[in-house]
Amino acid sequence: MFQFDMPFSITMAGVLLVVLFLLLYKARGISKSCSAFFSFIRRHPVPWAAAGLLVLFALQMVMVQAIYRPIGWDCSTIVESAAKGDLSSQRFYFSTYPNNLLMFCLLKYLLKAFFAFGGTDYWLFLAVVNVLVVDIAIFLVFLICRKQFGTTCGFVSLLLFVMLFGFSPWLVVPYSDTFSMLFFPLIFLLFLKWREEKRIVWKGALLFLIGFLSMVGYYIKPYTLIALFSIVIYLFIQNLNRLKQLGLCLLSFVLIFAGAASCGAAYNVTVKEPYAEVLDYSQALPMSYFFMMGLNTKVSGSTGKPLYGAYSGEDNLFAYTLKTPEEKKAGTLAEAKRRIAAYTPKGYARFLYNKANWVFSDGTFWVEGEGYDVDQPSVSTAPFSKWMQSYLRFYGANYPRFANLVQAVWIVLLFLLICPLLNNSDDYKMPLMNILRIAGLGFLLYQLLFEARPRYIISALPVFVLLAVCGFSYFHKNLSSYEESDFKIPE
Repeated sequence: MFQFDMPFSITMAGVLLVVLFLLLYKARGISKSCSAFFSFIRRHPVPWAAAGLLVLFALQMVMVQAIYRPIGWDCSTIVESAAKGDLSSQRFYFSTYPNNLLMFCLLKYLLKAFFAFGGTDYWLFLAVVNVLVVDIAIFLVFLICRKQFGTTCGFVSLLLFVMLFGFSPWLVVPYSDTFSMLFFPLIFLLFLKWREEKRIVWKGALLFLIGFLSMVGYYIKPYTLIALFSIVIYLFIQNLNRLKQLGLCLLSFVLIFAGAASCGAAYNVTVKEPYAEVLDYSQALPMSYFFMMGLNTKVSGSTGKPLYGAYSGEDNLFAYTLKTPEEKKAGTLAEAKRRIAAYTPKGYARFLYNKANWVFSDGTFWVEGEGYDVDQPSVSTAPFSKWMQSYLRFYGANYPRFANLVQAVWIVLLFLLICPLLNNSDDYKMPLMNILRIAGLGFLLYQLLFEARPRYIISALPVFVLLAVCGFSYFHKNLSSYEESDFKIPE
């Protein structure tokens, strides 16, 4: 793994925090014209945020053109199969990992339309689509932050998200990690809309939609279902001692389940069944396999350091020796139990600590390990592209500067994330904040228990940004000289 210059990253994180705190105060001695300009932005924040993201998108297109290339590993398997419009040559892969079937279908129809319009460079096209998905997720997070904490915090969410991921090399990797990024903020935004809605029919429709879209996210990246689970857990706990409300809560669960079941039925008919004759779904790897995988201490070939709970070829080959679904489940579960017993309680606790430290300590999300093959050059050889590659490709001379600056932003985000836990703020009264914390805890447990790696954070990055902005809002309320109306949404 890349060795960060932590003193530099921590120092830069401190500088960024100081800048953020300074922004909490109204500028002194500012001219009336500038004051009027900023007031205009605050009165029309959504159009300004959208305009800013359009500028960002234009800059990202320059970056994508400069650094993109065909990607390896699973991403290549799915994209190349989608480009052919046929997965029969990868029958074994999709039989083993049917969770990537919806991703294949989405890309297949996207590329079918792309080719119909005369397109040829499908890797570049999918990178552009990938960027668009990420930018929409950033915008959804802005809307949530503005609604919950006010305009200033909404723009802070934009700043943090863009600085951390707006120019990440992951943008040219069209895979489920980024495509699923939409679902956490989308589900949470629908939940907020459901709480505001007064009409019974629309409230029911929103619950149905939450269930339906949660399952769409699940079929792209299974752990995005944590968003739905966090909402259900919160509603159940809130209404546990209220008999009348508990009945309405259970009715809400029925509507959510109906939406989820409808999506499941649609998936079976439109995605799973059409490939039933080509694929052997009995070869699908069970959850016990990922539990077993999450217990290994594979050693990195490049650094000689353990990659706690990451993908292991040896574990994969072991699972292939088990033929039937029953054998796969029993065999992988038995191996998982054997590993836990070998650790001892103290050793297992240390393993979980090391695993969490490895997964959550890399602000680049281990792009050099899985983002793309680091020894393969980008497509573009133009001088400007070479300059950008020097910063954004792992082999580039300036990559350490980029990586350490991104690491600084990640440190700031983690610092702000834990701040509400260290004070007596009353944000526990905000339903979404409780849901976000349940989701964050659920994601942490998932990473600790199952196969894990830093790039899995990408899907849940909106949760981390939202929790960080919650921490920033605490300082905003206590240090800002803005009016309290800043925390209210204008009609």
